[in-house]
Amino acid sequence: MIGVLTFVSALYLWLIAIVYVPGSFIMLMTALMTGLSLAVYSANNLAKNFSINVVENRQYGLLLIIFVLFVIGFVTFATYNVSRQFLAQTNYFKVVQAFSQNKPLAEIDVMLQSSEQLFGQDMYIAERAKLRLDELNRLLAISEPTVADQQTFQSALMEGIALSEKAISVDSTNPLNYALLASFYGLLDPSQSNEVKDRRDGAMERVKQLDPKNPSYLLLAAQFSARHGDFVSARSHLNEAIKLKNNYTDALFMLSQIDISEGNTDSAIKVTNSMIAIEPFNPTRYFQLGILLATAKDLEGAEKAFKEAIRLDNNYANARYFLALTYLDMDRKDEALTELKFIENTNPDNQGLKDLILAVESGQFTKPESGFEVPVNDGSVVETEEDVTTATEVPDTELLKPVNQVEGGNEELKKQEDNSNEVVE
Repeated sequence: MIGVLTFVSALYLWLIAIVYVPGSFIMLMTALMTGLSLAVYSANNLAKNFSINVVENRQYGLLLIIFVLFVIGFVTFATYNVSRQFLAQTNYFKVVQAFSQNKPLAEIDVMLQSSEQLFGQDMYIAERAKLRLDELNRLLAISEPTVADQQTFQSALMEGIALSEKAISVDSTNPLNYALLASFYGLLDPSQSNEVKDRRDGAMERVKQLDPKNPSYLLLAAQFSARHGDFVSARSHLNEAIKLKNNYTDALFMLSQIDISEGNTDSAIKVTNSMIAIEPFNPTRYFQLGILLATAKDLEGAEKAFKEAIRLDNNYANARYFLALTYLDMDRKDEALTELKFIENTNPDNQGLKDLILAVESGQFTKPESGFEVPVNDGSVVETEEDVTTATEVPDTELLKPVNQVEGGNEELKKQEDNSNEVVE
């Protein structure tokens, strides 16, 4: 009976390991159950026993020695590599803690470099490149950069591109590495150099080949175009992303912001109302309508649209956020605070949200400017479409590891995403 149980367990775990991407715990259990199955099989005398007399036949003895030396060497080599990988991962956990403690980026970079030297995985190299990307975004936000800032920008840009290319050389099948490389070229004005545009577009084309059904990369391409005023290309990328995911809040929000920037608010409202007639149960369309109506100063209409979005999806944080801003425009401070504090439960690390709540409570509220990115995360959203279930957050389990994960999948990466979604005043 024990033999049957261990064999069935080992078979099931091997199937899981083949079909999915298992975690370390599953692999450990697979090895354990396989070993138990073999041990039970041997103990029940189901296997034929044979012996080799190395005294009478020295050739067998020599082969046995060679085999034992090979096994010892293989086990030693495997143990060495596994130990280095374990140490690299342990060091990476320290990096996550350093981020949560707001340690200097230079110190974090040294820690990541240590992990990279221990186990040259592309993830560690890509994380080092992202540190440069964060620094570049910080420098771009400076209205009057000094000579030192400009030199730091050039240095960070060159290092970031080099690290991104190194990550690609380690794993040329990971679309995140190409997207990261494109992000660096996306900071530069393509009108000043055709080479910059060609390299950026080449990297994004490779991303689409590796992960053609991921709309977040199309959103990234739209952000590149919009950053330099190419709203035509940006709109094209966004429409393509919405075709892949018709309730993609980030894309719909950015599309609304482009319509507002181009002065097409009224026509955009008509188009959105038409889309709602086709998709009456899509909360993101009501969110899009609310953004446009708020811009057109139709606060009552915006309030109704945001409330309808929340009715369809009670955890729709961005709809609650803009409903709160609408309440503030209508001098309904208490209702706005109720919505903002509700959002804070799902966005505990969003400093911009905390600052906004403090400003409203102190009576010193200044309405934040809207950019092309949504201000808060909508939390864990699980969707099922055509028998495929997706979620925006990684499940807390060792059974599976995330695939096609976009700038996320581990705690440090999630923290960077949350920071990038903070409200910019």
